Amino acid sequence: MVDAWITEYSQLEFDGGETAEVPPEPALVDQKISFTTATQCAAFDVSTRYVRIVVSAAAHVQFGVSPTATADMQPLEPGVEYWRRTEGGHKISFYDGAT
Repeated sequence: MVDAWITEYSQLEFDGGETAEVPPEPALVDQKISFTTATQCAAFDVSTRYVRIVVSAAAHVQFGVSPTATADMQPLEPGVEYWRRTEGGHKISFYDGAT
């Protein structure tokens, strides 16, 4: 079983020194899902524009209104922070690539 943590943000901001964009906390929504077969997260908040994703083991993802991830979709490595621009109401489908 793989766990995925998804953190939703409406914006990114410069850190004052204008050296990095950082999300304002608290986040809009925090989600955690566990999966083996293709599983969708809950639909993003209508204000969500950016998501941070971390997975506990190798996984594949697809974004969309009603996505279904397969082993042919973009891979994610465990423990790495992935940032994506997305739309409110969309979802992420996760798949472990083996089941």
